[in-house]
Amino acid sequence: MASKIVPSTTVKNSLAVLVRVMEQAVRDGLRETNPARVRGWQKLYQQIEDELDDPRALALPNWTALTTLADALVQRSADRYRGWGDVVIFAACTASRIGEVSGCRVGDIDTDTWTWRVRRQTTPSPGGMEDNGTKGNRARPVPLIEEVRQLVSDRLDAVGRDKPDARLFRRTSGRTDRYRCPAGRYALG
Repeated sequence: MASKIVPSTTVKNSLAVLVRVMEQAVRDGLRETNPARVRGWQKLYQQIEDELDDPRALALPNWTALTTLADALVQRSADRYRGWGDVVIFAACTASRIGEVSGCRVGDIDTDTWTWRVRRQTTPSPGGMEDNGTKGNRARPVPLIEEVRQLVSDRLDAVGRDKPDARLFRRTSGRTDRYRCPAGRYALG
């Protein structure tokens, strides 16, 4: 399903009504300021429209930018854990969701064909982490590009190639095998 953007005249007309209503609220003393008076929305609207026409405009420009981003995340994390950078690189190279990365097991990786069979996603639930089917509930093969193969091979060695149910990304410290994302929820199992 392609994204459709609402014509700018519709946005302008909708904002105009909201601005008038909020101006009346200011005059009636119900509000001190008019939060609907938005400046510069046309430029932002044009940028969004351009990004819909060219989704690559949102992509990182090259491998160096990706590794710089991953390294910055590692440096800013509380314990400078390298695994955070590995997760970022793996997710970017496979175009996968964080829950799918979290659900990746050793047995899902085929190093003969260098493919990852995405079978599950791990998500937080009231009772802890829970494995669910993927979005769409279908397993799918994802090719592992040349640039990420060494990282995957290193992770396989670290967790044990002979343990098909072991998670590919996990903490190796004495802490529980859970990554915490910035929002405070568990992101990886």
